[in-house]
Amino acid sequence: MNITNNQLLGDLVVLSIAAYLVILLFALWRAPWKRLLDSSYLHVLLGTCVIMMVLWKMRAGVSPGLDIHFLGITTLTLLAGWPMAVIGSGLVLAGVSLFTDVDWFNFPVNALLSGVVPALVTWWVLKLAVRYLPSHFFIYIYINAFLAGMLAITASCLAAAAMLWVSGEYSLSQLTREYLAYLPLLAFPEGVINGMLITGLVVLRPEWVSTFDDESYLKNK
Repeated sequence: MNITNNQLLGDLVVLSIAAYLVILLFALWRAPWKRLLDSSYLHVLLGTCVIMMVLWKMRAGVSPGLDIHFLGITTLTLLAGWPMAVIGSGLVLAGVSLFTDVDWFNFPVNALLSGVVPALVTWWVLKLAVRYLPSHFFIYIYINAFLAGMLAITASCLAAAAMLWVSGEYSLSQLTREYLAYLPLLAFPEGVINGMLITGLVVLRPEWVSTFDDESYLKNK
């Protein structure tokens, strides 16, 4: 998602900026900063952000603001929690913006759509799975990583399309034809990418994944 200047209504931009700043401040307050003292954990977080930067730079689109790209936010959320995912996605977008034509004025809007929305959707799926589903390794991989990844990017794209439609920038038919029609082709690979990354992490370094617990998901399974 790469919404540019003058594509959204002024009130919508103001509300988006306010929402992003409030959530960002709350994330900064809730983030587990002490875990960053672990150099190996810090390195894996930075490595995940680098992978996300590569994914975000591999974008395609027909019309301005209708770019599509993989996110990887679900992996970052499961790895470090939603507060660090919100912060990390902002850093990733800032890094991408330095080397592309991303509009800095709409940075909070794009950060809200590409970072905050998918991170919160992933966290919501995780909490529902923990509450209502058995604590099983495959539940964690297929629901919390694969399915959550699909739902996260779907919510992100739908939110961006809704903003552009409400602002009158594009008609619903054009959004469907040039943007939403590609969503199924984007959602499944997004789920696969996050599922593969999380599977590798929980198998090789489960202690790095803050939302994964060996005792709950593997013991006596």
